[in-house]
Amino acid sequence: MREATSILGSLQEAVSACGQAIAKKATAAGSVQAAILRATELRLSPALGFGSVVFHLGGAAESLEGSETPDGVGSDILLDRVFRDLFSILNSVESDDLGEATTVDSLKLLGPRAVRHLNDLAKEVTESDIDIDLSWLNGSCSANASLHRRGALALKDAIQRTREEVEQKSFHGTLSTVSTLVHPQLLTDDGQRIDMSVSPEEAASLGNYFNRRVVVEVEQTTTWSVTTGKETLRYRLLTIGFAEEADA
Repeated sequence: MREATSILGSLQEAVSACGQAIAKKATAAGSVQAAILRATELRLSPALGFGSVVFHLGGAAESLEGSETPDGVGSDILLDRVFRDLFSILNSVESDDLGEATTVDSLKLLGPRAVRHLNDLAKEVTESDIDIDLSWLNGSCSANASLHRRGALALKDAIQRTREEVEQKSFHGTLSTVSTLVHPQLLTDDGQRIDMSVSPEEAASLGNYFNRRVVVEVEQTTTWSVTTGKETLRYRLLTIGFAEEADA
């Protein structure tokens, strides 16, 4: 019973976090908005089956109003979309036919909070050796998904792949710090302070750019913690030039 309670708790948290992402109100930590909680709350009604326990989970009756979610969708519709996205991910990790990149991209769209709770769900399944079969039925909308041990291990692996993302970005600003001892710092036009890693040789060549408006190309690495949802950004300087020359 303890294992089932933990699995249901992780599923509920994942559903609420996915609802946040769909409503474009996702947060990495802190409280989930009360309206989202109401619209994604599942009501429990257990029943015994042949060799298993069936939990009937019903959606909340309350609906979101107006600006609380895009296009004013109600709670039932929001839950339809939540389970469609969640079931798509669960089915992909259970299937050998879908590529890992598809799962990773889908997880990134849900954001760190939902992924953290899906990681908890996968951990519960692998450690308890309990298989989960899920069905969602709401009017004409129906969907099914499963999460067994093999799929849970694949889900955990896909989640690990979402922990780091590397992309190239361009920034305009003023090079406010130049040193061979500390990272050069860029004060961007929108007020960010970006510390950029460079080699000692590259640092020694930046003197002409000190306190000048520049445009830089950097490699941005985003790392986030599955446990806390906290994101960490790191930057590596690729190219630098004077802003007036780049804008000419």
